[in-house]
Amino acid sequence: MWLDDQHSLLASVNGWSGLVREGYQNTVGDLYKAQEQIESSRAAELAKQLTHDPHGDLVIKNATLFDSVNAKTVPSQRVTVRGERIVTLENENGQTTAANALVIDGTGKMLLPGLWDMHQHLFPDLATFDLAFGITTARDLANSIDELSKLKKHIEEGEQIGPRILLAGFIDGPGPFEGPVKVLAATPDEARDRVGQYADLA
Repeated sequence: MWLDDQHSLLASVNGWSGLVREGYQNTVGDLYKAQEQIESSRAAELAKQLTHDPHGDLVIKNATLFDSVNAKTVPSQRVTVRGERIVTLENENGQTTAANALVIDGTGKMLLPGLWDMHQHLFPDLATFDLAFGITTARDLANSIDELSKLKKHIEEGEQIGPRILLAGFIDGPGPFEGPVKVLAATPDEARDRVGQYADLA
């Protein structure tokens, strides 16, 4: 949100809508651009502060593991991650750890598979919160293709913290009440084309 010099609400804008004090309607575009720059800078700074590259294995030790297949918890587990893959899962028995590994002590904590959110409308701040909440994959069902593709690229390149993004999309019919994403189809052929466009983004 944007405040004036007296700390009263001036405006609140996002990609789909906005609320602005009467008389300041023509500032919405400029506020949104400035807000985007601030959000991008903040996201990049958070990524630098909170992202760790272990240059070796990532080891989570002494964790209680949630076994989602058997719906039970398993205490004192050690998980070793190498690159993007879990390579070992074993009981914690004081195993030796490679010198270059990043070790996280999971004592008193629960380790569970990454959660999927099957209906998201992602923006940079929300993407950061997703990982904080344990959501590692999100399906976005209605967002600007350009904006969402940019966010996805920033996450993949380490400039933004966020989940893996599946671009599922939204298609609407043209008219006075059409959705803000502007992926529109008035005929069956146009609808098939729009579906193909989203399929190409997968």
